[in-house]
Amino acid sequence: MPPTADDVNWPGVHGVRLTGEPIAVGYGSGTPLTSAEVRFGVVAAPDGDRLWSQPGEAGALFRRPDGRFVLTGPTGPQLEVDVPEATITVAPGKDAVQRQLVASFGVPLLLHGLDVLMVHGSACVYGGEAVVVCADSGSGKSSVLVRLVDEGWQSVSEDLCVIDLRPARPQVWPGPPWVRVHHGEPGPVGVDQAFTSADKDAWDVSATHATAPTAVARVVLLDAPGGESPVIEPLPHADALRVLARHAVWLHEPADRGRHLFGPVAKVASSVPAVRVRLPRRAGWRDGVAAVLASAASAASAASTT
Repeated sequence: MPPTADDVNWPGVHGVRLTGEPIAVGYGSGTPLTSAEVRFGVVAAPDGDRLWSQPGEAGALFRRPDGRFVLTGPTGPQLEVDVPEATITVAPGKDAVQRQLVASFGVPLLLHGLDVLMVHGSACVYGGEAVVVCADSGSGKSSVLVRLVDEGWQSVSEDLCVIDLRPARPQVWPGPPWVRVHHGEPGPVGVDQAFTSADKDAWDVSATHATAPTAVARVVLLDAPGGESPVIEPLPHADALRVLARHAVWLHEPADRGRHLFGPVAKVASSVPAVRVRLPRRAGWRDGVAAVLASAASAASAASTT
């Protein structure tokens, strides 16, 4: 089904309208990037090339001779994606696992080749403008999102951000309506736990979650906490290009990564101010993060006018 303009919320995630079997991964509004059908069923064992493996053989992606992608996990084949047919087949399993598979792998595999940039990061909105926070795993981007939600920001996406390059100003699409943090870390105040996985708890932020894409005002490159006071440093275009490229997501053939990502990365780096931020390493380091990001906004604005 071709995407059409529709202001009414439709089921889907990362700008992809999902039809077929219902799966609770969120809602979007406006004109979707594309549409796909979700199916539940047994996924046959892969019979083609292995494209990549996750650490510790926790999972791997294969491409069948006919071009379909198969994602395997510890329990066997979990997901099959047919890009030309725009279908995502999910193997039987726990609901929480199926939801994460569709949002983190099924939809992103369909988006490669469209006019988007996918990055590892979290996004939130305040005052009608979105901030995308990119960081290495364990640097605190999800914890920052939790605190921003507590301070009245609207969540957009956590862990993976899909930046739509079709508008004059790049926009970030809503991801799933949850935020995941390591076991023992607090979730946003007053919300319920959505599900739990082997290493993280997911908290339900659907009550304050965006459904429409929002223009990206700036990109924050978040360093691991360190030092005694915040560090805020506007990044020149060349540095922003380099750092964004490191956080860009590419799930297809590794050899094609650079050729396909250079253009989208360059477009975001040239059109959205980027700021490097390091929060202090101390107890309660998340406190005041909204004020730090406000300072980062001022620094980005000043840099963009010089």
